[in-house]
Amino acid sequence: MLLYYWAINIGAFIKIGTSYAEKRIGFWLAFLVPLIIYLIMPIVLAIIRNKVVKLPPQGSVVADTFKVSQVLISRGGVVKAWKGGDDFWNSAKPSKIEGEGGLKNKRPGWINWDDDFVDEIKRTFQACKLFCFLPIFYMADGGLSSIATSMAGSMTTNGAPNDLLGNFNPLTIIIVAPLLNYV
Repeated sequence: MLLYYWAINIGAFIKIGTSYAEKRIGFWLAFLVPLIIYLIMPIVLAIIRNKVVKLPPQGSVVADTFKVSQVLISRGGVVKAWKGGDDFWNSAKPSKIEGEGGLKNKRPGWINWDDDFVDEIKRTFQACKLFCFLPIFYMADGGLSSIATSMAGSMTTNGAPNDLLGNFNPLTIIIVAPLLNYV
């Protein structure tokens, strides 16, 4: 996972070069550089195709997730959904449903998930709590970066592009992420 995140930030680091290309040569080169990288990617994927783990498709988990959500709401209610807890999530596990006599008004075979699937959904929802704050962060971050770019446009830059400061985030991640993980 670290290698993937590191590679993404290497790609984001190219923004520094495109910022200089846009300022000194023109927008055509700033857009051509990412295009060339995108055209190289199928070749890279063809080279590493034997190292990539390919799993056969097993269908969509979205329908099963909606079914689990339907069972959770119908058996636990909205109040229990808000509170969460093990009892709430266990109410959608097939082992508990079967032990309580099954679901009324549902045909046999409607439940095609297992207890582990419900646990995975529970972990997913717990992990997604983090994303509740991202809209606030992106509104503030987007505003700050545009303000910094505007301020840089009014400063003496001695030939540096206005949007250069916003490009130091990938550089920091490229250097600091391995240090934090391995040192």
